[in-house]
Amino acid sequence: MFDFIEGEIVDKNPASVVVKSGSWGFKVMISLNSFTQLPEVNSPVKLYLYLNFNATTGRESVDLYGFMTESERELFALLKSVSKVGAKLALTILSSAEPDRLREAIAENDLNYLLRIKGIGSKTAQRIIIELKDKVPPPSYVGRRDSDDAVLALTSLGYSREQSFKAVEKVLNEFPDIELEELIRRSLAKI
Repeated sequence: MFDFIEGEIVDKNPASVVVKSGSWGFKVMISLNSFTQLPEVNSPVKLYLYLNFNATTGRESVDLYGFMTESERELFALLKSVSKVGAKLALTILSSAEPDRLREAIAENDLNYLLRIKGIGSKTAQRIIIELKDKVPPPSYVGRRDSDDAVLALTSLGYSREQSFKAVEKVLNEFPDIELEELIRRSLAKI
């Protein structure tokens, strides 16, 4: 429904920001990671939004969550998809962990790193790794569309996401400016 908001920062604190867009003021919940990247009050800002409907508290509510990058928003949505991880815990996780380091921890089954995050116990940490391991690309892939397409091509051929990520990563390390077709071909040779 909502993709992003552009406007002027009216107020900000580590948990939320108020963005004036047109004649509307939107209160947007943010992670501490996004807060540290925000410009000063009265400055223009663009936040990528996630609209969350919550009916579990006995009364229905609708909250807007905002992120400075599309990558962080995607990670928020993935965390929220994990069993027993709601929007508040997903935001707490992103406030406590740098997104690239979190991706790396999930990809490498680093349970100890996840256990250091406030609000995450052993079972939740295990669920995050199990449910997201094949969904969260390692940090080196974030923001590179060709790598996503190459991994998708390899997984459609029957290879696991982990095998595909590793093969594509090896090729990208050798040839950072490679074209997609060549990336797929060379990645197949690495599997």
